[in-house]
Amino acid sequence: MPDETSKPPAIRITHLTHDLVKRQSIVTLVWEDGSERRLGLTVPFGTALDAIEQAAGQAVQTLSAELSGIAITV
Repeated sequence: MPDETSKPPAIRITHLTHDLVKRQSIVTLVWEDGSERRLGLTVPFGTALDAIEQAAGQAVQTLSAELSGIAITV
């Protein structure tokens, strides 16, 4: 069980890339616990810096919902 005084895990937005040819934007997230875990997710094309936190949060929620019902096979 986590320590009551510890912070919940967090991820930091490190990159926002706009692919002008594909008309696609991608946000890169990195875990703040020092691990090497990274996650790249699409966000609405042309997302501005002042809207990136909300767009990234929505992208993470969408991925979480998708993964909750995914079948893992070998």
